[in-house]
Amino acid sequence: MVDNVKNVIKGCLSISGIVRELNLTENGTNIKKIREIINVNKLDTSHFKRVKKSKYYDVDKKCPKCGSGFVTKNGGSKSKKFCSRSCANSKEWSDEDKKKKSISAKSSEKLEKLIRIINILRK
Repeated sequence: MVDNVKNVIKGCLSISGIVRELNLTENGTNIKKIREIINVNKLDTSHFKRVKKSKYYDVDKKCPKCGSGFVTKNGGSKSKKFCSRSCANSKEWSDEDKKKKSISAKSSEKLEKLIRIINILRK
């Protein structure tokens, strides 16, 4: 197997190419074996093409909450809108929301019971 790899490695541009050239199934086990043979025998791989294939690329964005810049991936599940968890979890309440919350808090039964208890204790 080592001799086969030595002969094939010159004409291939990647470890996967060697696996295909040797008519092996292109899976993790065979790739690990070829990589091990290359490392143990110190075979030359300087002619290999190292191409990083990525569907997503890095994009500079600005956090809508704090305004700081950050880098994220475009699209997909790795894309972020905020720079951090704390910015994503914080919410800015509008004046209308604040009024609604205030009204519902003032008219809650718990608050009325508390006021009655306080009035009784004051007497």
